[in-house]
Amino acid sequence: MLSAIGETPVSSLEDDINVDAAIARNILRTTSRQVQTRGLNSNTEKGYRITPNSTGEIVLPGNVIEADEIKPTTNTERDLVVRGKRLYDRRGHTYNIGEPVYVDMILNMPFEHLPEATRHYITIRAARIFHDRVMGDEATHMFTKDDEMEARSAFRQSEIRTKGANLLRNRHAAAILRRRNGRPLRVSSGR
Repeated sequence: MLSAIGETPVSSLEDDINVDAAIARNILRTTSRQVQTRGLNSNTEKGYRITPNSTGEIVLPGNVIEADEIKPTTNTERDLVVRGKRLYDRRGHTYNIGEPVYVDMILNMPFEHLPEATRHYITIRAARIFHDRVMGDEATHMFTKDDEMEARSAFRQSEIRTKGANLLRNRHAAAILRRRNGRPLRVSSGR
């Protein structure tokens, strides 16, 4: 990121670092969180069971960005939402859930734990943002914008590959097929 503005790299981010390095580190952290908030294959937990603490509260792990209950165990009348790092029942007006819950969660993973394509995209995006904020030079901005688009494409391809997406098993595609009264979809050859 520092090279995007013509600065030399720093040997450590722990010691007294220069202002540009501190800004770059903060932009990298913010960009990583923004990208991860979308929910990636690598930072999503599905059907994760969380048990209440001694007071009946469901306390979420510290790195949870988002959590959504997927299947109520007994109380189907509750409406759980994330408030702070706990689940809150909006219908019961309480944090006391009293039983285990199953949730789909999006986690804010450490940068080093993300797949290579994701790290690359986050780094290129953060470098472009950093450059725009510090330098604002339009000529080099276009160069880094092209880099970002290429990295984003590789990132998306990686997400599709690791997700195991299949059009035939997609619920939206199945609904379209059902509406066509069982007739097979015609695929245009582009001629």
